[in-house]
Amino acid sequence: MFKTVKSVLRQNDFLYLFLAEIISVFGDVLFFTAIMWFVFSQSNSSTAVGLLKAVDLLPTLLFVFLFGVFIDRKRSVIIFRIIYIAQGAVVLVLIGAFFSGNVSIPLILTCIFVNALVASGKAPLLNKLLVKINRKNLPEMNTLLAFGKSCCTIGASLLAGLLAENIFLIIVVDLLTFVLAFLLISLIKVKVDREAVEKETLSLKGEIIETIMYLKGNKPLLKMIVVFVFIILTGVSCSLSFPVISEVLNIGNQGFGLLKSVYNGGGLLILFLMPLIKNCQNKIHRFIILSGVMMGGYGIVLNFPIKLVLLLFIGTFSAVTDILFTTFIQKTADEKILGKLFSLITVIAILSSMLGNILYGFLYDALSVQTVMLFSGAVFVLCGGLLWKITDSKVFDFETK
Repeated sequence: MFKTVKSVLRQNDFLYLFLAEIISVFGDVLFFTAIMWFVFSQSNSSTAVGLLKAVDLLPTLLFVFLFGVFIDRKRSVIIFRIIYIAQGAVVLVLIGAFFSGNVSIPLILTCIFVNALVASGKAPLLNKLLVKINRKNLPEMNTLLAFGKSCCTIGASLLAGLLAENIFLIIVVDLLTFVLAFLLISLIKVKVDREAVEKETLSLKGEIIETIMYLKGNKPLLKMIVVFVFIILTGVSCSLSFPVISEVLNIGNQGFGLLKSVYNGGGLLILFLMPLIKNCQNKIHRFIILSGVMMGGYGIVLNFPIKLVLLLFIGTFSAVTDILFTTFIQKTADEKILGKLFSLITVIAILSSMLGNILYGFLYDALSVQTVMLFSGAVFVLCGGLLWKITDSKVFDFETK
């Protein structure tokens, strides 16, 4: 595992991209966690916090596909620079507002909206740039990025709690992360083709039709995306179970926090599974089925330590599944359409998660935890069986790609 990590990080282009991504993630999490606390402390309103989250999410739903079109037409490194410059400008506005004492909730909401707008294309952009850097090492690169972002998310969340009273310092640190990320991205020297030079520039409607027709002509890939809609929708049951289980087992808010930490911490184990992930690119169904079995066990078992162990594995397998799914798309889809495709998948994932939260909110009110988790586990096992059949297609023969 350590030899693999060392080998991948020796690729300068990936090293610069990796450092830029985890630094910017650290700044984003640090800033958003702290600004949520600031908004709540200033307004004493949960509605204001909910509005803040909505404002952060809405631009991605509305504009990420437009960003995907832009990504498929322009050079990836240049777009990254534009994103970091725009995010840095937003932070400068907030720094000026705090320094002059003119900060207000409407101003914060506006800045969050603009920041989310320009950052909405980072995920599809990152996934496409990785393909251009080194297609052969995609599983390893995706694993390292997922591990690094998990570490930064946990660390930034803890630091934001410690520095929550000094919001001005946090915003300044956030600005520095954008500067560092911009400098690191500028060092990338990967040779990229101009994606749009050989084809006629399409209208937005034409780009949408092109994406739909591509998926229509690639039935195995379309089926895989549909199955993952159900996986994302059903996977919400785990995170929503935490407060319910805390109440059932009478373990209070500390138990709730421990459940959440263990589930998120499961993603840290993926680094040690890197060789396994590399050799299981077309065995994604195994991790889905294992997750389903453990979800059922997590619902049935009443022993709290055993629940934590099962939850740790569920979190780990979920992270592995995300990596394998991303790698599937990167390796099998047409590179010229990757920006739009990952943008579309981002929208689908967000909508599926939102629907899952609503659905399981009703289910947990009406049924027991055991019943809901057994149902979720069964759906996962079924989805794993469907993926087994789908990934058996020659479309996913990685040796010929």
